[in-house]
Amino acid sequence: VLRIETNQPAFDRLVNDWLPYQLLCSRLWGRTGPSQRSGAYGFRDQLQDVLPLTLLKPEWVRSQIVLHAAQQFIAGDCVKWWHPSWEGKTGIAVRTRASDPHLWLPYVVNRYVEATGDTGVLAEQVAFLEGRPVPKGHEGFLFAARPSRDTGSVYEHCRRAIEYTLARRGAHGLPLLGSGDWNDALDVPGIKGKGESVWLGFFLHDVLTKFASVAERCEGVEAGSHYLKEAKDLSAALEGMWRDDFYLRAITDGGEEFSLCSALMSAWPLLSGAVDAKRGQMALETGLKRLEKTDRVLLLTPPFTEDSLPYPGRIAEYPPGVRENGGQYSHGVSWLVDALLCCAEQAASLDVAESWRARAWDLWMKISPLSKSGRADIYGLPPHQQPADIYDGPGFEGRGGWSWYTGAAARMLSAAYALLGVRIENGELELPADLRARKGHLQIRRVYYRGRQLALDGSRKANDDTQS
Repeated sequence: VLRIETNQPAFDRLVNDWLPYQLLCSRLWGRTGPSQRSGAYGFRDQLQDVLPLTLLKPEWVRSQIVLHAAQQFIAGDCVKWWHPSWEGKTGIAVRTRASDPHLWLPYVVNRYVEATGDTGVLAEQVAFLEGRPVPKGHEGFLFAARPSRDTGSVYEHCRRAIEYTLARRGAHGLPLLGSGDWNDALDVPGIKGKGESVWLGFFLHDVLTKFASVAERCEGVEAGSHYLKEAKDLSAALEGMWRDDFYLRAITDGGEEFSLCSALMSAWPLLSGAVDAKRGQMALETGLKRLEKTDRVLLLTPPFTEDSLPYPGRIAEYPPGVRENGGQYSHGVSWLVDALLCCAEQAASLDVAESWRARAWDLWMKISPLSKSGRADIYGLPPHQQPADIYDGPGFEGRGGWSWYTGAAARMLSAAYALLGVRIENGELELPADLRARKGHLQIRRVYYRGRQLALDGSRKANDDTQS
């Protein structure tokens, strides 16, 4: 559907062929890989995976939205993982105290509607699930879910997901952390139901501001204003988490400040739009100074140990520099590319914008397998698939891990499209006026969309002329 041609053939092959192949075959269809072979559907995982498909196969994104809405409980939360039954319905599933999975439904719906203009999906009727709540003192449990007789529109499913989180905030006005947020392995600081996630506050702010227009369309101005007010209040609470040149990661159950240098906390202040650009850029620069290395980008630093206080949870069970515990966890660090592109959009001059885009290109390459070809003996993985991990532990620096089955494939594809500047709005491919401008060493030459070569003439909408 969409193919690009640049002055970097290896980049083209990865973006046009291998990343889509990886996310479809290993993630969406197979749900398996050498390091993970369960075959289960991950609620958060699959919704994240379909985001770049808004440019390639938007009808598949729509079907995933409906599928995932059917995995939501009436209360607003959802199963975290599930296996389908022989009838194609929800079979065995896991219900947990994780704080973010249900919010990925409105997050994806916001972007799907904006990209395609398909507002009809909001009225699609989908049944809820029924099941007992997570028992007190437990992180979660495995059970056989059953469909409810109650149904609701996709819009109503999204609304309940958001209201579920808004009703569960801590003393600082931030969402509760529960048994973990996007980083599942941070499962101790909020398990008692009082700890708060600063990252989830930024994520929720993004969801609220974009859902406001959806709510206004479905329920009127008052509904949209409600979510904008919640976003404004949340922004003020997030500002209270600023410490010199970074944002705290969380507040624990005991009220302790949980601070670490993290890719998420370096990128999401800018991505969320919750803070002013100057402070967001400061958080980004602070993070990059410590997280970016010569040949990899770390998720966080320093890594945790069993003696870390406050104790973070099972993330500390990984050796230092492995997976989420201070390695290059490619999915999470790829958001730094998007944050650099935010800085380019906010730049006061073309020269400054070009500098930010060049840094975004360099970082994308550093995260990707394309920069590992000269170190195959150390890297140890195929050059045509995006690894989940690059280890940073002593003796294993630069070693690739957790191949094929990773959300990093979809994230790196999304980041590549953002870097190129191509996007969909109301069902039309949009090309920026500066499409031909260099992004570091990257320069686009041709764009093919739905079998046609598009004119790169600087017009706002994609032109189906055959000239390049």
